[in-house]
Amino acid sequence: MKEIIVGLDGSAASIRALRWALQQAQLFGGARVTVIHAYRLAEMRGAYAYSESYLPAGALERRTEQEHALRAEEETRAHEWAERLIAEAVDAEGGEPEGTVIDLVVVTSDPARALLERSAGADLLVLGSRGLGGFQGLLVGSVSQKCLHHAHCPVVVIR
Repeated sequence: MKEIIVGLDGSAASIRALRWALQQAQLFGGARVTVIHAYRLAEMRGAYAYSESYLPAGALERRTEQEHALRAEEETRAHEWAERLIAEAVDAEGGEPEGTVIDLVVVTSDPARALLERSAGADLLVLGSRGLGGFQGLLVGSVSQKCLHHAHCPVVVIR
């Protein structure tokens, strides 16, 4: 086994998935473990689209520039938070086991899509049974469900 992909969203199940993947990497003589956190930012929509024709000249351009600056700042904060999340999770599990290489990857993308794309070159995809979504009664979350059906490699779901 050469590469194990782990989806990490910070949920308890994803932390258990990370722990399991690190153990498996050691069993297989130091497989590469790629820990992926993928996120999407909410779409920004102008609240006053119907009244933009009444704005003074140049006001729309200034507002658009401000929205772009705010969006860029929001993306930077989200990316830094995600990097910290996965680094702290790996550290909490004891860091990089001897002989194992851990790659930490943060992607601004739909989580299922990002994991499915990375699964194409992997030997194993490891996920928590459900993440941080709002449907507590589900046995398997939506990302895990999509990956189970569409991954390019075997999938292990950790409960």
